[in-house]
Amino acid sequence: RSAQKEVPSLRRSPAAPGRRGEEPLLRELAKEREKIDEAPVRAEVEKLEKSAEEIFDWVRRHPSDASQVRRFTGYYLPTTLKLLRTYNEMDLHAESSAVAEDIQNKIHSSLVNVNQAFGNLRDTLLRDTALDVDAEISALSTVLAQEGLVTDEISKHGV
Repeated sequence: RSAQKEVPSLRRSPAAPGRRGEEPLLRELAKEREKIDEAPVRAEVEKLEKSAEEIFDWVRRHPSDASQVRRFTGYYLPTTLKLLRTYNEMDLHAESSAVAEDIQNKIHSSLVNVNQAFGNLRDTLLRDTALDVDAEISALSTVLAQEGLVTDEISKHGV
């Protein structure tokens, strides 16, 4: 029950520079990971932590992208934490209960999907920057060529 009380307060902590709302989420991820003995599951949680840290770091450095990760901090990550808590609770019963073992297997499978989604979110943030960089480079190259400060590809081949 205490875990259920934590989620709403986490939802009010969007990833925003200076608010440090991500720290409780990352601490909780690490805490749940430490309880997991199964190497494949632990590895998925480690990947999840790394992606989450990268996303939070990106938003701290690029606050204009905070809106793109609101669902990440308000729903995806807290729900994943809830699943990890359930996984660890089921660990007490997994050896003697097929139902508990099935729950753990389902949660493990969902972690693979969550990791893919977190990686996709991180890549989306990077792609948006790549588009901005491409536009800036193109504009700069055009201006430099127009000013005669560099030779553009068209004049090199045409003259």
